[in-house]
Amino acid sequence: MKTLQELIALRKIPEACASDDAFETWQDAVKKKYPNVASKLKFKNKDQGKHISAEVDGEDRSYGVWDVKACKGEVLSESVDDSDDIHDLLDKWMDANRVHSFEGYSAVPNLEKLVRALNPDYTSLEEFLADNSGACEAMINWIQESNMKEWVEALKSQLDNEE
Repeated sequence: MKTLQELIALRKIPEACASDDAFETWQDAVKKKYPNVASKLKFKNKDQGKHISAEVDGEDRSYGVWDVKACKGEVLSESVDDSDDIHDLLDKWMDANRVHSFEGYSAVPNLEKLVRALNPDYTSLEEFLADNSGACEAMINWIQESNMKEWVEALKSQLDNEE
């Protein structure tokens, strides 16, 4: 784990944050809340340097988020309140935004609209995918499960050409 001074030197944390120990206090608070993963936590730049996320490699979640501009961190809860079911919320959002299809030519713009609703800092679907490895894994799994003949043939052909 990098020290505050190292992060300032790398320009990942503004120098204004050096005047107090808020960053280290936040890191310690995340580790204290999640002692079972404390030794595995990595503090990674996100959203083009706007945030630092406390994460464990291979997991698709954040344990805490540091707002670089505000020099302030938040330790995230272990789970979402059950009254806020993501399925219900997503259905309501889709109705409110008249997003009823993720097929054909409307799919990508609708996904980008959803991505921006999830986090306004995301400016594109590409940025969302780069920041959420689980979404990429889900796409790979879907491709594998689809097992479409033309995709199988295309991959075989490409591999044959590489040999």
